[in-house]
Amino acid sequence: MQKISRFSLSSALVALAFALFAPRPAFAQTFVVGSDTQFATIDPTSGTITNRGSTGIVLYGLAATPSGSLFAVDGQGVTTNLYSVNPANGTLSIAGNPGVDFSTITGRGDGLLFGYALVDTDNDTFVDNSFLYSVNSNTPSSATFIGSLGLPISGGLVFDDNANLFATDVGGTLFTISTINGTLTEVGPTQPGLFGLSFSNGTLYGYSDSPRNVYQINRTTGAATPGPTYQFPTGDPASIIYAAADIPVAIPEPGTLAFLLPVAFAVCVARKRR
Repeated sequence: MQKISRFSLSSALVALAFALFAPRPAFAQTFVVGSDTQFATIDPTSGTITNRGSTGIVLYGLAATPSGSLFAVDGQGVTTNLYSVNPANGTLSIAGNPGVDFSTITGRGDGLLFGYALVDTDNDTFVDNSFLYSVNSNTPSSATFIGSLGLPISGGLVFDDNANLFATDVGGTLFTISTINGTLTEVGPTQPGLFGLSFSNGTLYGYSDSPRNVYQINRTTGAATPGPTYQFPTGDPASIIYAAADIPVAIPEPGTLAFLLPVAFAVCVARKRR
């Protein structure tokens, strides 16, 4: 039987550790839903939309998990359902009812979904705040309250490849949101009317309503650079993108790193001493 050298073993362990935890590009395919219930994919670099089907109802939030599952919400004041979306054709089924009237949602690399709901804290019929929640995509019938954003924002929501949560307000401001306590931090002014956000191949994209453009957004300043226009090939030609989602970059279990790296290090040290 051929023996495996200590060098080969240590090299393999190190390679495995870095393969698991090295930064990975976001999934190249971006899913979008339109204001006329269209379900499609878009190439944000060209604006080309490829129709896949119809969701049957208007959706205002779209989220993806690393496994490729898609979830959606139908927006404030409609239902508190969380829908599962068939990525092949947009068909919806009710995944659960977390009991929160989400405005929009997005997915993080560990499979958790995050979304906020507009609230009227003083009961004067006007919304005056937004509350952030998380939902476990494996048990989507309950939501965990995270915190108050302090402002009634309405726009897009997405994670980048460093698990930073970005949000836009349709008035034209880019924010980051703490997933620990909901603290809202202003990044800077951006393009108004960005309802959908996505993150693909290292770039934050926003999809505007008027004009119907794809924008590249600077994560440090909020500055939006106009790119290609977009148009849905089916349904209302004036339809706009209400929500977008990329398969997020996976966040590995922390225990895996805690195990692999010390083992690799120990093997390397043992090899040097012999």
